[in-house]
Amino acid sequence: AEARKFIAYTVSQEGQQLLYDPKISRLPILPPEQMGGKAPQGYPNAFEIAKRAKVQFNSDLSETRYNVVSSLFDQAITFRLKELQAATKAIHEAEAALAKKPNPKAAALLKDARAAAFTPVVDAAKVADKEFLAVFAASKKDAAVNKRVTALEDHWNSSARANYERARTLA
Repeated sequence: AEARKFIAYTVSQEGQQLLYDPKISRLPILPPEQMGGKAPQGYPNAFEIAKRAKVQFNSDLSETRYNVVSSLFDQAITFRLKELQAATKAIHEAEAALAKKPNPKAAALLKDARAAAFTPVVDAAKVADKEFLAVFAASKKDAAVNKRVTALEDHWNSSARANYERARTLA
């Protein structure tokens, strides 16, 4: 009951107005029209910003892909950060050298290096596959599910490592 009261207060106009306090400085979830004109002068309007955004966030799509993206991020970025940084550094150095001395063959190698380093190891078709997504939504306590997820993660990890090394070599 207390938790319900807390949530009700948090999303109420009064609770949302607390977010305007400079010590908190967060954006309310209520539209400005529902905030009773209490927004400080010049305070950003998240709803207007969202309307101008070039990318429209799809919360339903985000929810279906959350577990896959989280796992993929860990395997390709968190656990491979040093390799990614080395590949990125090599690409930036090659770009700088190429800017000083243009070379079509080197430019083609650099393009391949960028593709190797920055192309996700899972493509858009795969993350649209409902069966694939279902594996990551299933209980990891199920041995078969856990085995399949672990195999996919191992593949992503080794693919990311190989891609970053290829990118560094090409650059």
